[in-house]
Amino acid sequence: MGLFGNKEKKAAEEAEGKAEVERLTSLSTAELAAELMPAFGPNGAKAKGRSGTAAMQVIQWLMADYPRHPSLRPLADSVPVALQRLAGAGLLKATSSGVGTGVQSYSIAPDGEAALAEGSVAKRLGES
Repeated sequence: MGLFGNKEKKAAEEAEGKAEVERLTSLSTAELAAELMPAFGPNGAKAKGRSGTAAMQVIQWLMADYPRHPSLRPLADSVPVALQRLAGAGLLKATSSGVGTGVQSYSIAPDGEAALAEGSVAKRLGES
């Protein structure tokens, strides 16, 4: 391996990250929402503070297995919509920052805990 590392390995990691971003952005809002729900479970994204977990923390959790990836901008557009869908279904609670930024953060609702435990997130999203 050279001084700057293995170019082929880096290229493969970047391709994997790109493929995952493309896969996630190709999902319907309900499908993406179902993939995001585990971010609020025991091995999920870690909230900073009491207000809950912001969309960017969820995106970082989602892409944690992909150290090299393209721009996350497509996910920054679709993940907040999917989080709102989960909140609309009563699986998450949304909280605004109150600082004037309009940033929403989310925490799991009792129905969300039950849906995760039962494995019924997708079913519940289909009913909402």
